[in-house]
Amino acid sequence: MATLRPTAQTPGEDRTPLSDLGRRMLKGEDVVFSGPVFSVAIRHTQHGRRDVVVHPGAVAICANDPTGRVLLVRQHREGARGPLWEIPAGLLERGEKPLAAAKRELGEETGVTAGRWRYLGTIYPTPGYSTERTHLFLASDLQDTPGAHAEVDEARFFTAEEIRHLARSGRGDAKTLAALALAGQLGSTPRSPSEEGSGTTA
Repeated sequence: MATLRPTAQTPGEDRTPLSDLGRRMLKGEDVVFSGPVFSVAIRHTQHGRRDVVVHPGAVAICANDPTGRVLLVRQHREGARGPLWEIPAGLLERGEKPLAAAKRELGEETGVTAGRWRYLGTIYPTPGYSTERTHLFLASDLQDTPGAHAEVDEARFFTAEEIRHLARSGRGDAKTLAALALAGQLGSTPRSPSEEGSGTTA
């Protein structure tokens, strides 16, 4: 099975679509699992053996209402053993441009469209073992009332402070926090002396 290799290409460039890049075998790589969403490859590198989740890439959308609140969706995440609140997100389809994927995912998960879009940046959520790149977008001038669609259980707006509280309570979502930080919406969050040392441990 072909694999995905990240490159320095940015979402606005009109070249091979990001979701298709690297769908080719790498030297010294053996694919040991192939599923509908990702594959797992063993790579023999100069640093030793590496087991890598080969991922098609994803998009995530920080959608703001006129007051600056952020639209989050609640859905079950097996890795977290339960539901998480997070910004709308989804996989890139083969040949799909990130902005097109972002618009599609926002509509599919919440029923909302946006009149304004801005690219925020691209992150590697888990680079220690995955090739996944997540492209982050800011959406505003929202149309329609958000609701739960697709695999989403609930959709509603959160303030930045409510999102910070999710992270402090051990239920934070990395792409959500990254998108808010890049959009300049997290602000300064100094901890009081009573909070020091009260965080959860891995």
